[in-house]
Amino acid sequence: LTISDGGAARASTTYVGSDAGAHGVLSIESGGSLVNATGYIGNAANATGTATVTGKGSQWINTGNLGVGHTGNGTLMIENGGVLSSTSGYIGSNVDSTGTATVTGAGSQWTSSGNLWVGSAGNGVLTVSDGGSVSTANAFVGFGAGSSGTINIGAASGDLAAAAGTLTANSLAFGDGAGTLVFNHTSNDYLFSPAMSGAGNLKVENGRTVLAGNSSGFGGNTTILSGA
Repeated sequence: LTISDGGAARASTTYVGSDAGAHGVLSIESGGSLVNATGYIGNAANATGTATVTGKGSQWINTGNLGVGHTGNGTLMIENGGVLSSTSGYIGSNVDSTGTATVTGAGSQWTSSGNLWVGSAGNGVLTVSDGGSVSTANAFVGFGAGSSGTINIGAASGDLAAAAGTLTANSLAFGDGAGTLVFNHTSNDYLFSPAMSGAGNLKVENGRTVLAGNSSGFGGNTTILSGA
């Protein structure tokens, strides 16, 4: 499904990859818009879904929750000034699911008025780069036992450093799974304000990062490979 050139669509629930073995594709581009209550990308086991919101004026409004890799495999790309909103967001929602979300480019944003889970019970990866922004009340990384969650600021671990994006949240809590926060960016004065807690992994690979939140509750491992 492609929604473009100022076109608008409405739905109660949007499924992108809804049946086992199915592959769904959603593209919102060139000022197109989609409004629904809830959205699921990769809804069923063994299903895959890919959703892209790209271009200034393009928007996907979820008045309820959004699941990226709900039970299957889901990929979300927000780029080139595209905008997405949801109540709460889940990347890697359920056991054995895999979700990957990337927010990149000036003006590109995901706003979650509730909380954001990266690896709720499954496997989730969120990358925020090149002026993109993610805003949520609180972020949870590697929340459930057996889950894995990774947030990349700039680029993934081991990749070439990239321009940073912004994650705005009151707090970032690592849960009972494997949670990792990676700073691999090119900024000389990047400010990270969420207060961190839990036993996660903090990797500083490139760039200079200033931790401004009260992270006295953080009890994980910190690795500084380069940068500061």
